[in-house]
Amino acid sequence: MPKQKDLGLLVTSEPKWETHIAYIVKKANTLTFMVRNVFADKSAETIPIIYKTLLSPKLEYSGRVWNP
Repeated sequence: MPKQKDLGLLVTSEPKWETHIAYIVKKANTLTFMVRNVFADKSAETIPIIYKTLLSPKLEYSGRVWNP
């Protein structure tokens, strides 16, 4: 099944979104791992800011397309 990336959206020839969702989850897991290892301050005030700044945009980008 050929895949193509267009505007950050992983598109396949089938109208299913499992490939794109798996790709986004993998990117989010990688970013979570990096955040846990890089940021020394993991206080209750810092974690929501990091989530809203780094992780949330990755997870929510193009969400309206694959889940209207």
